[in-house]
Amino acid sequence: MAPVRALGDYVLVVDAAAGGAAAAAITLTTLRGPLQLSGTGQAGGASPMRFRGQARADAGSEGALDNLLNVIGRRQGAVSNLSIG
Repeated sequence: MAPVRALGDYVLVVDAAAGGAAAAAITLTTLRGPLQLSGTGQAGGASPMRFRGQARADAGSEGALDNLLNVIGRRQGAVSNLSIG
């Protein structure tokens, strides 16, 4: 989808203890790469999974990642907003 060699390295943390009431807290962060992702949410428990985050291109990669950012989520300028649940 994007003419970029590697999109990046990311960490997705699912912390069952932090969510409380049988829900797990979810955190997404970017370690490195041209596609910057971040967000938080929760899964499990009484409510369905929820996640809110953002995606953006690193400086110099905007042109190569523009179409991918359009597909990922609703655009607000250079940022794509991610929403699940």
